[in-house]
Amino acid sequence: MIVRAVLAACLLATPAAVAQQGHELKSPTAARLVGLVVPGGGHMYAGEVGHGILYMAGIPGVLLAGALADAPVCALEALGSSECERNGLWTASLIVAGAAWAWSIFDAGRAAHRTNARRAGRTSLLIEPHGHGRMAVRLGVRLRLLM
Repeated sequence: MIVRAVLAACLLATPAAVAQQGHELKSPTAARLVGLVVPGGGHMYAGEVGHGILYMAGIPGVLLAGALADAPVCALEALGSSECERNGLWTASLIVAGAAWAWSIFDAGRAAHRTNARRAGRTSLLIEPHGHGRMAVRLGVRLRLLM
């Protein structure tokens, strides 16, 4: 009786799992477009939330560090110094932040591919007739090697 209840529950859950599996694939193009609008957003869309948070906080953090590094030099201008001579850290921070954002856009598509590959290697539960009127439950594992 318990075995029949478990089998019935598995049969009822299978269509829902199959329906969800079709929607789990992440589009690399969509991930890159989201990453173009919001740094790190493409990684979050692709399922790599930790990477997304690092990009989302890191890129503005680099810009803030560059602005703060140049701030004391330009503060002297307000006190009557002749002119504001920047030390180049603001420009360097713009270059670093731009390069990091460009990399995050490129890597967002790769993150979608990584997520899709991870989800392809899941297990499945198969319920099939075994013969002589008996049912058999078989656990299958599908692995995909990434190279």
